[in-house]
Amino acid sequence: GTPVKGVAADGVANLIIRIANLPTSDSQVTINVLNQAGQISTDITQDGGLAQTGTSPSYTATNSTLSSSLTVSTQQEGGSNMAFAVYVPPIDYARPLNQTAQDQSDSSRQVSLEILDSNGNELASAGTSITIFRPPVFLVHGVWSEGGTWNQFLAGLNGQVSGLKTCVADYRATNGDSVTNNTAIVFRQALECLMDFKKSQNAAAGQLDFIVHSMGGL
Repeated sequence: GTPVKGVAADGVANLIIRIANLPTSDSQVTINVLNQAGQISTDITQDGGLAQTGTSPSYTATNSTLSSSLTVSTQQEGGSNMAFAVYVPPIDYARPLNQTAQDQSDSSRQVSLEILDSNGNELASAGTSITIFRPPVFLVHGVWSEGGTWNQFLAGLNGQVSGLKTCVADYRATNGDSVTNNTAIVFRQALECLMDFKKSQNAAAGQLDFIVHSMGGL
C-alpha cells in the first residue's frame, strides 16, 4: 500500500498501521489511541478505534470489535520485527458529544498513537500522529446550468470551514443531455477530485460528500 499520514472521516476509509524495527525480544506490543489531550481515548466515535488485521471492522458507535487500546503479536517481515493493526477513523468528522466551534470550522484534527512493549515501556513517541480530515465536498449543478452557479455558495462555505477541499462538477457542454450521458462525466470529475485530495493531503479516502441541485441529484 501507499504510506499516508492521515485519513478522511468518510465512513469507509481505514488505515493499516505498520510498526517496524521492533526489538526482537518483543513478541507483543500494545497500541493506544491518544486524544487531543494526550490521554487514552475513551470514545471511539470521537477519536476512532483499533482492530486486529484480518478482521472487517465495520464502524458503528458501539462496535465491540474496535478499541482505543489493542495488544497485537509481532511478526518477522523482511528481516524486521513488526506489528500491524487496523485504525478505523470516526464515521463523522464533527464529534457528536463535543461539537465545539473548532470542529465546525476546521477541516482536520489529530490523534496520536502510543506504542508500548509487554512491560509497558514506550517504544514510539506519542507524537506519532494521524490526521483526521473532513471529507472533500463535491458539488453538482442541475440541468441547463454550469459549475459557476455554486460560486456564491462556495464563498460562504469556504468562509466557514477553513481548508476544506471542494470541487465543482461542470457538464455545461452537455447540460441538456440525458442523465445517463452526464453521469459518466460527473463520475469522472468526482474521481479526479477524490484522487487529488488523497495526493495533496497524503491521506486515505474512499468517498466524497456530495451537495447537489436538481438533475445533479440523479
